[in-house]
Amino acid sequence: MAATIQRGDRPSDPNAIDGFGRVIPEGTVLITGVFGTFNVELPTAVGSNSTFLIKNSGTGNVVVVAFAGEVIEDDASMILPPHSAMTIQSTGANWIII
Repeated sequence: MAATIQRGDRPSDPNAIDGFGRVIPEGTVLITGVFGTFNVELPTAVGSNSTFLIKNSGTGNVVVVAFAGEVIEDDASMILPPHSAMTIQSTGANWIII
């Protein structure tokens, strides 16, 4: 499956994810071209004050996965359905949806 990741400050950033679909930069992330299920792993929330706005512009689900051992609103992952968005922020230990 081919998915394109774009950041708000760059029209297209092929380095925005590594081979595992991990979100590396901070900021707005637009995910397009998703036809099946696409996993996006967040970086660690520990010691961070990062915020991500993630938008799924594809027709498949994007699964936003917390870094190993961390959670997003008490869950290890959150499903972002087609044509929806979420803003998540680090608490310094885990992730919350804002």
